Amino acid sequence: MDADESVYAAILTRVKRPELDEQLHAVLQKEYRSIGRQVRRASSSLAAVRKLQAAAEFLRPSGDWQPKTLQTHLKRME
Repeated sequence: MDADESVYAAILTRVKRPELDEQLHAVLQKEYRSIGRQVRRASSSLAAVRKLQAAAEFLRPSGDWQPKTLQTHLKRME
């Protein structure tokens, strides 16, 4: 059982139904916002990588200047 599950279990054993609903709603809202931020960051990072890749292909279609690790990373992200 991880830390979050322990917190949820403790909440379930201590509070009545209306209080539980409010607390769980607050936790879910917090998690939702956190996930939303992570998705937005990942999305903007991926867009930046795609722009970089497009610019690299425009400048040198062979891509031979790119370090192997960058090429591998870009291919994995596709």
